[in-house]
Amino acid sequence: MAVAKKKVAKKTPAAQASREARAKSSGAKKKSSDKTAKARAEYAELLREIEDAELDAQRGWDRLWEASRIVVRKRYYLFDEDAPTAADWILAHTGELYRTAQRNMTVAALSSPDEQREYKVTRIGLAYAIDEAQRALDAAKKKVDYTPPETPEKLDLAKLRYEVTRDGTKSTLGLADVSTDELRAILRGLRRGSKRDDSRLGPTAAKLVAKIAADKSLDNVRVIERGGEISLSGVRADQLGVLGAVFSAISRERS
Repeated sequence: MAVAKKKVAKKTPAAQASREARAKSSGAKKKSSDKTAKARAEYAELLREIEDAELDAQRGWDRLWEASRIVVRKRYYLFDEDAPTAADWILAHTGELYRTAQRNMTVAALSSPDEQREYKVTRIGLAYAIDEAQRALDAAKKKVDYTPPETPEKLDLAKLRYEVTRDGTKSTLGLADVSTDELRAILRGLRRGSKRDDSRLGPTAAKLVAKIAADKSLDNVRVIERGGEISLSGVRADQLGVLGAVFSAISRERS
């Protein structure tokens, strides 16, 4: 019995060229895919490197301001003849104004580098300022004096909530979601509410209020006048030098 021979398609030049083109294209796609995967892996590694560097920098920032806080709190700046006040020492050794340094020292003392990365230093500083202003307002409502502690009570940053209005709608947001402008607006409102009526102060006390108000580093200091006696509340040890200059200026004006 005869067996039919299987017909084999002839390899024409055109068919051969088409097959070679397809093989070449497939190889090119594979090479491109491998190259992309390698690039993505390198990118992921670079991102990790950047995050590690940021964390190292944050830890360095934290150490800087923790150390500065101890210098100011223990008044070690008095050992520096070229920087006789806390504000002078801070400017000389950190390049920052004292008001900014106060915030940084508080944040460094009361939050971790991870929290600083998540919430940002400015937000954390404002959170503590808001907490202090709220306590001052509560004291004013009770008609009692309020003196901020040298080190504020540590806040649970993850649990903080703030009521804000956006596009006419009220919302309650966590610290990570509220903007710094919204936090500053909350702080201004609390500070306005805690201010006492200074219209009945005598001329010297009124002048003292005006000079203290002109120096933002003294915004936590309150002037109290009772029975002709003037006292201050909320004064921290590191503010004594600045207040001394204020008293000297008033004394010169009176003489």
